[in-house]
Formats: sequence, C-alpha cells, structure tokens
Amino acid sequence: MSEVYGVKNIDFNGEPARILLHGGDGPSALIALANVLILSPSHKRVATQLKYLLNSKNYLTDDELLDELANIGVTNSSYLGAPQDKEQLLNLLRELKHALHTNPQFNGAFAESLETSVFSTFNVGLVHGWIVDGEKDPLAYQHLSKYSYEAAQMALVQAFEINKKKKTEDVNVSEHQLLEDSTYIKSFLARSATQLTEYGLNHLKEILVEQSFAVLYRSDHYFTLYKVGGELYTLVTDPQYGSSKEVIWMSLRSVNGTHDVFYTSNFFASNNQDSSTANLVTEPMQTTTTNPFSDPPVNGGADDYGLNQANTQQLDDDEMLARQLQEEEDRRAADLMQSAYTRERPPRTENNKSKMDDKKNKRRSFIPHLSKKSKGKGKKDCIIM
Repeated sequence: MSEVYGVKNIDFNGEPARILLHGGDGPSALIALANVLILSPSHKRVATQLKYLLNSKNYLTDDELLDELANIGVTNSSYLGAPQDKEQLLNLLRELKHALHTNPQFNGAFAESLETSVFSTFNVGLVHGWIVDGEKDPLAYQHLSKYSYEAAQMALVQAFEINKKKKTEDVNVSEHQLLEDSTYIKSFLARSATQLTEYGLNHLKEILVEQSFAVLYRSDHYFTLYKVGGELYTLVTDPQYGSSKEVIWMSLRSVNGTHDVFYTSNFFASNNQDSSTANLVTEPMQTTTTNPFSDPPVNGGADDYGLNQANTQQLDDDEMLARQLQEEEDRRAADLMQSAYTRERPPRTENNKSKMDDKKNKRRSFIPHLSKKSKGKGKKDCIIM
C-alpha cells in the first residue's frame, strides 16, 4: 500500500523551500534523506528535479519519491565514477521506508550493512551519538567500544548462560572477559536510554562542519540534522506542525530533551513550545553528578531547589526503570536462545559464509565525508559535507 507524504513550505537561508513531512510510522530514513537532498546546497545540482516535483504538488506518494530518489542516486553515482543500477537502488531505498537495518556501534560507527551503505551513494552522512566516553572513562571504553548494539545484546545472552555455568564448573579467560564486558554493557544501556550521550553530542558537533547536513539515527528514527552557529538542529517533519511557520527546527542540546526547544526558519526560539514534545527547559541542581550521560548543569537559583530535586529524582527513577526493563529483556532473550540451542541446528557451512562475504563485498566504502577513526579514543575524524 502506497504511503502519502505531506509537503510543507518553509524558508531556508532567506529563500522559500518545500520539505517533506513524515508518515504515520514516525521520522523515517527515506524522509530524512530526501530533506537533506532538498536543503543541502552541495546537492543542488542533483536535486533539481525533486524540488520541481515538490513545487508542483501538495503531497508525494512513496512511489513518486522512491523513483525520484533512485534517479538522483544513479546520477550522483555516475558523478562519483561508480554507476548504480536503478532497480537495485530502488530495492535498497524501499528498506529506508520502515525496516532499515541499522546497528550503531558504541565507538561512533555503524556495523556494516548493505542497507545503510546506500547513504554513500548520495554522499550523505549517516551519524549517531550513542557513544561511550573514552576520555573520561577509558576503562569503560575498553570494554564497550568493540561492541555494536546487536553484539552487546548477544553478549548479555551469553553472559547469562555463563553465569548459570559457573554454578557447576569454572569459566575460562574469554568467558570471564565477557562477564566483565556484560557488566559495563548493562550500565551503559541503562544510563543512555535515549541513545545519546553527552560525549556523543559533542562528537556530532565536531564531525559536522558549519552549515552542513547529515542524517541522524536515534532510537529507530531518522532525522535531518543541520549545524549552524556551532549548534545542532533537527528538522521538524511532524505533520502536526505541517502548517506552522513558527516550528521548523528543534535544537539538539541535551541527551534527554530538557534543553531542546523549537526554532523558526531563522533560528530564533519559537513562541510555540509544546511541553508534550520534551521542550520544557529545566535546570538540574548544581551538584556533581555520577551519571556521565546526563545533561550538563546550568546556572540555577536557590528558588529552583525543589523543582531541581524532583528532576533529579525523576532521572534516578528513569534509570532504575531502564535497568529493570533491560534485565527483563536479558532473561527473555536468554530463554529464547536456550530454546533455540536445544534444537538441532545446521552448522554454518563454507557455502553460507561465502554468501555472507559476497553480500559484504557488494557494499562500497563510506565516501569522502567520513574518514579513518582516530586511534585510542574511538572518535571518528570525519567531516560531513
């Protein structure tokens, strides 16, 4: 069934523009990518037809959008000297509608996948800020930076099995290492439930150059990310604000949304601040926090003590709940894994391994805007154009 996307009129850099609004499943990679192409000056040459299409309609079907994006991808890949087949590209783009397989790594990268590599075809960066701080906590970095989210989940399942094994026999060195890792994984997941850390937020500011765009992955959603004036903003594509001229951007200044507010097209704070959209500006207490993933403290007066105390208690309660939910998920995953292992499963053959290698070989490397990771800290020295 074809989905329909609304079109919104905005101003950008002093000129009129039209952007796409997301559908019922929330901010998708398809819409985030399309809006980067529409607004980014560096993509002006290839996005002319897409802009013309938006100017002639009040909405777009996903078939229309997919076809035009495929045309842009083919054109752009030809410029880059690596021509793409349109039908193959269409198949990849369809994955961006809903079920894009994205597996962030806790060092700032993404696990390799054919689906996420499609962003390189458009020369658009795919980024995230769910990153462990290797500067303030090198020990945690040592235990966590090698993991992606999916690998971390598997490690928790394996640790569950090892802990049961410990009741009857000793564990070896590698199993002991995995148990240590699992402790850090549980803590990190519980304390970064918003899939953004303070370190990751600063990382995003560093890798984006001024007045540049990228697609931000966070909590299974995708956002058009823009940096201007040294600050980060996400494009508001919620149909709820489709007719609002006051709500165009939302700031990205905090890991839990407490400092994030709506902005106009000229990046002035909007008069329309919806408290239901995590835009209440609260001021944490001026005390040293043991949670490196909480928002940094801002100046507050003594009159704010009661409110700040309530906010602090809420954060503690949220963390406790996140831990409980994670532990429940660990138990469920372990039970499922154990049930699967009790059944006979065919071993991984060389033929299966060859198929996986063939799929990875089809993936091109991420091009100019992302470069080699720096050593030691896990931070990527990359520039988003």
